[in-house]
Amino acid sequence: MPQVKVRGLRVRTRPGFFGIPDGKTRPVYRTRHEQLKAAIVSPFQTSGVRVEVAPQFLSKGSKNSLARLWLHIDLRDLTLQVTPDGSMKSTADLVAVAYGDNGAVAGGFDGTLKGSFQHAEHEVMRQHGVNYSLDLPIKEPGGYQVRVAVRDPASQKVGSAGQFIEIPKLRPDRLALSGIVLNATVMGESGPAMRRLKAGDRLSYELEIYNARRDSATQATNLEGRIQIFRDGRLVSAQKPGAIRQDPGDSKRLVMSGEFALAPEMAPGDYLLLVTVIDKLAPPRHSTARQWIDFEVVP
Repeated sequence: MPQVKVRGLRVRTRPGFFGIPDGKTRPVYRTRHEQLKAAIVSPFQTSGVRVEVAPQFLSKGSKNSLARLWLHIDLRDLTLQVTPDGSMKSTADLVAVAYGDNGAVAGGFDGTLKGSFQHAEHEVMRQHGVNYSLDLPIKEPGGYQVRVAVRDPASQKVGSAGQFIEIPKLRPDRLALSGIVLNATVMGESGPAMRRLKAGDRLSYELEIYNARRDSATQATNLEGRIQIFRDGRLVSAQKPGAIRQDPGDSKRLVMSGEFALAPEMAPGDYLLLVTVIDKLAPPRHSTARQWIDFEVVP
């Protein structure tokens, strides 16, 4: 049975293994549907079209949760077409599916992405890639495996990626946090789905705060934030917390955002950014909420 060193974490894994026996003929997928379905259901990531995905939990009111999928697609893997006016356009097929613990589909998307840009932007976008986001409404709390597949219609190349997301059960009297959006620009690539940085790089983060208590007289909140970076369960650094502001579209929702630089001497490896929010108006037992996101420091 797999085990983890950090208290409060759970491991989910399928029994057995996946593979194709020697000598067995691999199936040939010819249609759009067959190619995308094969990439979605496969436990292995395919790289015909390089794609990254970062799912973020968000609450949109009572019993209305969703997984916001942040995608990064490598434009170099898509076939570009030059239009009569000199601009360039790209087309990609996209399928996204969220699978529950029982393997049932909890939400999905099947459509086509279209982009258009001027020729002068071509080289920049080839280096940086393109970013998309889409929302998958998910009704029930629990753990979900999110899978995405991207197909270039012209070459029929397909790429896939997957990530796990936990949809918590929110209670109206309990402080809670959304997933974290982590943005950085490194090595010519940018966007929330790309979390590979170098020592000294700057990054920004943003998340939403739900169900914060308010003073009965002033209606003001009293929240304290903490930003910490861990590696292998050990605290590496603490950062000044970002600002907390009111969401203009929802009086019950607050947004916390900030920016900081990684230490110049930060060693390559996997790290965890932990955001803690403490509600000083709530009872001690229900006053703290935490959320985390991982990132990698590369040489």
